[in-house]
Amino acid sequence: MSHSSRSSTNQSAFRFRVAVRDFSCLLTGDPAEECVAAHIIPQSRPEYYTEIVGREVTYPFLTEHGITLNHAMHRAYDNGDFALWPRGEDLIVHYFMPKMLKRRAHHGQVIHRSHFRVQDESELPNKQLLMFHYQQCVIKYLRGFAAGFESGGGEAQVGGASGGEGSERLEE
Repeated sequence: MSHSSRSSTNQSAFRFRVAVRDFSCLLTGDPAEECVAAHIIPQSRPEYYTEIVGREVTYPFLTEHGITLNHAMHRAYDNGDFALWPRGEDLIVHYFMPKMLKRRAHHGQVIHRSHFRVQDESELPNKQLLMFHYQQCVIKYLRGFAAGFESGGGEAQVGGASGGEGSERLEE
């Protein structure tokens, strides 16, 4: 798991900027003060940033590299239990085999562009990084099913509850 709650000048500024943009946990609507700024992919893997965004990223604390999640959702995100699928300007929550009934309610939840309090599109969560995380989650669960694991690939980390303002459920 990433350690977005640890203290550093860069991390504190990152946490502040992401919280101002998101205002609340993207899934649960919990206030930002009760949440963490989660890196979309681990900051400890700069080579991923370079490969995914096509340029060297020497500063992984850009607002576009993070999302606001409560502590439980942050753990679930880092474990690959769910991912955010970019669809147009919105993000769709995709929960892979939620273990807890209350988390199933988040599957299909739509996080609208209006949830994010920025005008500059470059400060929105980076869609390329979100897609990479999504792909890693899919690989984890496909590999797990192929090996006969009921809940996917184990606890390996991968690089109807109402969400906050600007979210709804996607009906399938």
